[in-house]
Amino acid sequence: MRKCFLLYVVIILTFVVGCSEKTQMGIPFYDKDVISISLNSHPEWDSKDISLKSKQFTDASRMKTFIEAIENAQKMEGMLNYIAEFDLTVYFKDKSSAHYHLSLGGETEGEGLLVNLSNTLQGFRIQKEDTKLLREMINN
Repeated sequence: MRKCFLLYVVIILTFVVGCSEKTQMGIPFYDKDVISISLNSHPEWDSKDISLKSKQFTDASRMKTFIEAIENAQKMEGMLNYIAEFDLTVYFKDKSSAHYHLSLGGETEGEGLLVNLSNTLQGFRIQKEDTKLLREMINN
């Protein structure tokens, strides 16, 4: 009986340790692991339609949606003239972060705009499908 109990404890501990390691791994993004994404209304955006002030995403599927939208974004040509709707911050496991401006627009079928704050002269067009998914996630 004692051996069965000891075996049971070892199995439970193995399961707990195994599951906790997986949640700490993060979502791969380039050469780092994302552990959370934060979204805040940009102070210069004065749309009355936006009820979101701040939102944090730690769920793997939601973070993956953001990461895929960023990775699928296409480089734009020319100068940018935009007002950011959101400040988007991607937090990595190594305690570093990446900062973006994100604009999804009011159109339900339009494309979004992503600007990495390390180079605000270059914009990236977020595909319509990804923009729609992001809008739905933000509004729910």
